[in-house]
Amino acid sequence: MTTFTPAINSALNSTNIRDAEFIRLSITDPLSSTATVYCVSTSFQNEVVTDQNGVSSISSGTYTGLGGLLAISGHQRDLSATSYDTQISLVGIDPNKIRLVLEIGYNPATGTYHAGIKGAKIQMWRGFYDENYHLIDTPQLRYTGIVTSYTIQEDRMDDYDTFTLSLNCSSFKTILENRKNARHTNGASWNKNIPPQYDSNGVPQNPLWDTGMDRVQAIHDTTFNFGMKL
Repeated sequence: MTTFTPAINSALNSTNIRDAEFIRLSITDPLSSTATVYCVSTSFQNEVVTDQNGVSSISSGTYTGLGGLLAISGHQRDLSATSYDTQISLVGIDPNKIRLVLEIGYNPATGTYHAGIKGAKIQMWRGFYDENYHLIDTPQLRYTGIVTSYTIQEDRMDDYDTFTLSLNCSSFKTILENRKNARHTNGASWNKNIPPQYDSNGVPQNPLWDTGMDRVQAIHDTTFNFGMKL
């Protein structure tokens, strides 16, 4: 349950509540473990948010104010942790930028990997403004989850194309409930998204390549008597 500061409580008791949603989208490259971060908000202006409620890996971040170009579906307001989905819509995306969503996977021609937006981490905060439209204290964390799917809608007017990107997000509680506690015990599955980068002798050179399951094939269909005395 979120505990508001006295200044925020005072703003909530007002007859005119001024607020904005702040969204942090983190797309992690599985090969380098580095994250590309996009910060946007429904505010009418850019905001530099510090501390971010102590849940972010950075001390501050600049959130681009998109106003009405950013829409968020409603949040459930339960006292206990609840599994629910929410949707984020971005309107008016440049056609040249839509490729950042569509390009997914390893490109052997360039040696680069495009993580794509599916599976990205989503964090949402709610911030409140005073009567002079100054941000009150630190925005309050409301939602943490991942992008599970997305849809793209194209709108064409004359010679111009614009796109609307809708992100369907599931909370971490939903992800944990649907988690499967198992993995295939073979090298191909273990390194599904990691290019081996073989040398001339056929030895993987990628330091991320996991050889832990390479010996499983040799014992396939073999019977062991684990209770036998040596």
